[in-house]
Amino acid sequence: MRIFELLEKFAGYGFNKSHSAAYAVLSCQTAYLKANYPTEYMASLLSHELDNTDKIALFTAEAQNMGIVIQPPSVNHSENKFTVKPNRILFGLGAIKNVGGACVEAILQARKEGGKFVSVEDFCTRMDYKAMNKKAVESLIRCGAFDEISPNRAWLSTKVEGALALAASASRDKERGQGTLFGLMEEAGPGAKKGVEQAPKDFPDWPKRDQLKAEKELLGFYVTGHPADEFEADLRAFRTLNLGEPEEMQSGTAARLAGVVTAVEVRLTQKDKKPYARVMLEDKTGRMEVMIFADLYRDAGTALKVGTPLVVGGSVDTDAEERVRLRTSECITLEAAMAKLVTHVYLLPTKEDLAGEKMAKVKEMVEAHSGDVPVRLELEVEGKKVLMEAGSQMRIRPTLAGIGKLRGLLGPDQVKLAVQSIELPKPRWPARRGQPAGL
Repeated sequence: MRIFELLEKFAGYGFNKSHSAAYAVLSCQTAYLKANYPTEYMASLLSHELDNTDKIALFTAEAQNMGIVIQPPSVNHSENKFTVKPNRILFGLGAIKNVGGACVEAILQARKEGGKFVSVEDFCTRMDYKAMNKKAVESLIRCGAFDEISPNRAWLSTKVEGALALAASASRDKERGQGTLFGLMEEAGPGAKKGVEQAPKDFPDWPKRDQLKAEKELLGFYVTGHPADEFEADLRAFRTLNLGEPEEMQSGTAARLAGVVTAVEVRLTQKDKKPYARVMLEDKTGRMEVMIFADLYRDAGTALKVGTPLVVGGSVDTDAEERVRLRTSECITLEAAMAKLVTHVYLLPTKEDLAGEKMAKVKEMVEAHSGDVPVRLELEVEGKKVLMEAGSQMRIRPTLAGIGKLRGLLGPDQVKLAVQSIELPKPRWPARRGQPAGL
């Protein structure tokens, strides 16, 4: 009976030898393909998960970490699946959210018959009207698939309703067997097709943050930039390690990470039913899941929103699977970190800046954000760097807006921040006799 119980437990996840051998062979084959044909392998892997945005996001991140460029989708060049180019992969139309298979097939057919699209109107009128809808066309614009026609996505989106109305009218006339002016133009030959229409120079595009948000939502990854780009110069001042370099994080050491929140999941502790959060933090090098425990969440919870620049600190740890984790003891927004952690602001004006009117403008900006943090000038005199205190009247209250204005005037790399180093909290209980502290 005892032997049967042991076998019964093993049967819950037991494999026979042939099954294990088959998986071993498959593992070797895929490992060989990934090592020797990385672009082709990742393109195939991505194409296999066209309908799974989460997997697409995971695999595109892996491909980028391998040095493979993922090109954004294009209504004029992309196929249904991901296609291989030299050391790069072109995003497949079939993986775009809200764009169905029938719509993709209609795009490919229209492109095959009439060549590249030159405008939103050209796109809609040449498509099979029944295969598309407003949401699909808008999604193609929002994710950047029309950027080749015009990079101004806001302007393109204003043309969708009119283009669809024109396409609907053309479709009805075609069903009735009636000719249209558009049809006559098509019959006149390729020369009748209009050229690419440009957006008015004064037409405002969507903010970069909104464009990136749409790319992430529809494609699973950022194409034209990263949310951290806007804050990178300031985030760099606070971080001691990059999120994409876990091998540099030694267990037990103090670390401060800084990035932008891209996902938040709030849960309740089992014992006290207190809220805590699992936050995905990203910078330009990578991302990491950070646990914001109940005591920290109490103070920072309202600020934990997608798109918020965040600074977190604590001790580096590894979990049971040897993945690097941060035992968080500090969680603060970038704006709050500016006010709390900055000890000095360094300005690095050039000789031209010193000779011109910029320094007078710098003084005005500092006075407009007057505070307690000293401002220092780092100058180059006869080939040597010289530090000068700007004086008691030149003290600033660091804010994202104020420092941003200084960077805009002198240059992003000509303004530097000195910040307090992170201090780990002391253990709540003293170590037992004979046991090292911290264990």
